[in-house]
Amino acid sequence: MTDLEITAVAPGKVAVVFTDPVDRKKTQIDFKVKRIGRASRITDIIDRAPRLSSLVKILSHKIP
Repeated sequence: MTDLEITAVAPGKVAVVFTDPVDRKKTQIDFKVKRIGRASRITDIIDRAPRLSSLVKILSHKIP
């Protein structure tokens, strides 16, 4: 079983912490969200390890 903690940490930002079921290591991933109508949509995913990495930033890099 995997532990999952979801916390609103700031307006437009949600932190998700989960525990790996094999090595029990905790990982935090931040989601930037935007309210669209009655629903919230993820606009970016930020991985904290090994350094801050934005999925939008990674995908926006031009391939040489």
